[in-house]
Amino acid sequence: MLRSLLVDLPNLSLLARRHWHAVLVTQHHSGTHWLIHMLTELMSQAYDVPGQADIDDMRVIVRHKEKPIFPQVPAIAHSHKIPSWLTHAVPFRWGVTYPRYVVLVRDIRASLVSLYEKHREEYNVPFTELVQADPLRRRFRKDIWRDIRFFNAWARVKRLMPERILIVRYEDLKADTAGQLRRVWDHLELAAVTDEALAQAVENSSKQRMLAKQDAQRHGRVVRDDQRHPFEWFSEADREYFTRVCRRHLRDWFGYEFDCWET
Repeated sequence: MLRSLLVDLPNLSLLARRHWHAVLVTQHHSGTHWLIHMLTELMSQAYDVPGQADIDDMRVIVRHKEKPIFPQVPAIAHSHKIPSWLTHAVPFRWGVTYPRYVVLVRDIRASLVSLYEKHREEYNVPFTELVQADPLRRRFRKDIWRDIRFFNAWARVKRLMPERILIVRYEDLKADTAGQLRRVWDHLELAAVTDEALAQAVENSSKQRMLAKQDAQRHGRVVRDDQRHPFEWFSEADREYFTRVCRRHLRDWFGYEFDCWET
């Protein structure tokens, strides 16, 4: 896609993290704050560092352009980035030791609904305009085209270095939180933690406890409580468009059935 060439090709910022222990990469609106909070809770126990004072507290897992703060903790950065294909190209792989990657994804349909609900007053357009966004315009903070580029880019990395990347689906994390958190922790090769510590990290990261840590004045509601199924937002025309675009452009569906609309 043209936007992949124009926007993503020059994006080599993740090469600056090549000497780090790990990078946590998350699709927008995929449970980023939740996973970071649980990991930080575990790391606070394993490495004797503070937990998150609020959900924007990034002292332990830092933003990808910042430097580590605690020397006793393996350096882990967070990013939403879509890497250029040059980042993991053969010339670099010959002489670079890459970090371990954990990539958090979510059903694109649910992610779009989450985005729209958070920014609907700002956008002030019908939901269908977000679903069927023009691929050549950058009108919204993200759209289906950005998610497709995100999926395709990290699927490419998974093919190139499968031993260094772990794909985690938000839906699986929600269904088996402790099991998936253990899977992430083990992939990151961090200090040993007990199952009791895992359970405590999950409990401390409940929706209610995280709501108490968010600043609604700053970024709206990060933790949502709308129980409507995301598919209900899509008209028949939206569903046809979405599935057609995924079939044509999405190279790896990561186990999602984007052509199925049963709730």
